[in-house]
Amino acid sequence: MYLANLPCEILLVIAEFVEHERDLNALVQTSFRCYSGLNIFLYRHSVRNTCGAGLVSAAGKGSLGAVQKFLDLGVDVNWKRAPRGQTAIQNAALGGHIEVVRHLLNIKGIKLRYANDLGSVLDYAIRGGSIPMVKLLLADSRIKPNIKSTKRSAPIHHAADTGNPDVMKLLLADKRVDPNLRGGIRRTALHIAVRKGHHAVQKLLVKYSDVDLNAKAGPLARTPLLEALKAPIETSPADSLRILLSSGRVDIEMCDNRLNSALSLAAKAKSPEYIEILLEWGANIESRDHYEFTPLLTAARAPGDLCDNVEFLLNSGADLRAVEMEGRNALALAAQYNNSKTVELLLRHGGIDPNISDNVGFTPLLLATHEDNFGIMSTLVSCDRVDVNRKDNFGNTAMHQASYNSSPRSAKILLEREEADINVKNNEGLSPLALAVARESNSLVSIYTRYGADINSKDNTGTTPVMVAIKNKNVPMVKELLSMGTLDFDPKNDQGMALLNCASQSLIELIREKPDGNPLAACYMQEIILGTSLSRAALLGKAAVVDILLTQDGIQLNPRTRDGGTQLSTRSTTWSG
Repeated sequence: MYLANLPCEILLVIAEFVEHERDLNALVQTSFRCYSGLNIFLYRHSVRNTCGAGLVSAAGKGSLGAVQKFLDLGVDVNWKRAPRGQTAIQNAALGGHIEVVRHLLNIKGIKLRYANDLGSVLDYAIRGGSIPMVKLLLADSRIKPNIKSTKRSAPIHHAADTGNPDVMKLLLADKRVDPNLRGGIRRTALHIAVRKGHHAVQKLLVKYSDVDLNAKAGPLARTPLLEALKAPIETSPADSLRILLSSGRVDIEMCDNRLNSALSLAAKAKSPEYIEILLEWGANIESRDHYEFTPLLTAARAPGDLCDNVEFLLNSGADLRAVEMEGRNALALAAQYNNSKTVELLLRHGGIDPNISDNVGFTPLLLATHEDNFGIMSTLVSCDRVDVNRKDNFGNTAMHQASYNSSPRSAKILLEREEADINVKNNEGLSPLALAVARESNSLVSIYTRYGADINSKDNTGTTPVMVAIKNKNVPMVKELLSMGTLDFDPKNDQGMALLNCASQSLIELIREKPDGNPLAACYMQEIILGTSLSRAALLGKAAVVDILLTQDGIQLNPRTRDGGTQLSTRSTTWSG
């Protein structure tokens, strides 16, 4: 027997056992007889199992008949699946089903002020893009066109976001609509249209006299003009700039809360086109941001080496003498931030002092060395106008900075200049070699000694590099310094401590075993190492060191110290105390 020939009672029994609504739909659609007999059952089944989901779905599909059947079965016209879910009228508005919306508007108890994450019914209509639908809703006095979604967006913001100029015209023509209404992070419709690059909508808003073209929004309090400069490149920000500036109502010098003007932001853009547009409209080329950066200084330090922006600003009359709050000019900033093309451009341009110092005395070369920007260093060192021996406020040169950084590569670059002073001292009397020893940079010490650094150079306390190396127990470094053959064994520091008296047991053995190729050194080995060292070891109670020295041939057991004492008297006095 065919399914269509079954009695209605049997069809209903079969339908009762169908679990899923989609299967029940398939059964209903098998024949006209099944449809006639089971259609009302299908609606009741939907209401029983899913409440009003069928109503919302039918409205979204534009099925007015189905909508009415659900309403006849008692489904709430405002039903939604979740607290922020879609209602039937919202779904119909999104789909552009004007007859369904018109029908629902006439249902008693319809809630038109309800808004979820996507907004009210008007927001849904705007997102759907149906002009007749938007007109229908705006014509209803119950519609509140400024009502915001749970995400604080109103219909005018959604119109700006979708970029439909016809919808924006309808909204601006309605006197109830606030064109300056603030949405999420306080952005207006104009901010959104600029950010999205919807130029047709921008033109409408700019022409509308009630729109505030200088409204600030966002975490940085930016105007639409500033917003245009931060918009993605695919939105054609240059066109947005021209639209805004052509209104004659935009304050071109208005800054954000970091005191960035439009020109300051343009200086950081990838193309000088924005700078050109702003300068054509009278932007101040010497405007200052929160850190006293001019557009030229901003471009010089910007990531990406924006030498085209720098060149355009220079050709437009930007002041090369300008410095920021730390006293750094464009060349110094470019050197610090490793913008090599900008450094080369500024050096070629002339008119800029390559040795100008900032507030702490850093020159461009010192800054480049501090940051280990080797390419910049090479460029500056190759420029005859650059003083490689210029000191900062602490007396440090670039060579000192190379030692601070333990950077052999920096030292080699600096030593390419013949006039580079390898023995220059800072305010503490430290030479680059002394700093390298203190940093325990063996590779740097090797470089400096090869270039003839003075290994006997004293700092302000009378300490020599080898004393520091001995104190650090750096055996390879001590060997390196001793191999020079010019070591002075006599000097004492401010505490009266001689070189060899600084040595620990292991380093005394090292000096004792040093190959003797110099008669004077042999004299020192005999007289100083085997004499005064014994006194010092006795004074300090270094029994192990005394034992080593006593095994040496030629040791003088009774030489007099400066105070007239002998090793034995010194030892006895010290230990008895």
